[in-house]
Amino acid sequence: MYWGTKWNAYGFDYFEQYPDEITFQTAWSSPLLLFTKLSTLFPDITIEITYADEDAGSNTGIIYLENGKPLEMNIPDSQSIEGYEIYFELNPDARDNFRRNGDTYEYKKD
Repeated sequence: MYWGTKWNAYGFDYFEQYPDEITFQTAWSSPLLLFTKLSTLFPDITIEITYADEDAGSNTGIIYLENGKPLEMNIPDSQSIEGYEIYFELNPDARDNFRRNGDTYEYKKD
């Protein structure tokens, strides 16, 4: 299946306390084509996609899909506070490497 990413997914996690949630990694971008297809296969289910690429604070977003169509999209500007907050939600250990600087974050240099 074509994911719309450079490589296939890896690093899957499933948590018993969240049976409707899975996490995984892909290369360079979110597999939105896959989620859109899943959404059309299960038209009565709302799918929430929260994504962030490895460039902290860039290419992040939250999208809700139903029946293959976006219900709501939150795609913040790159390097914005909101973009970093989505990144930190998915990569909580990374927060310690950054400090807030006005309306963005900067990497802490040793």
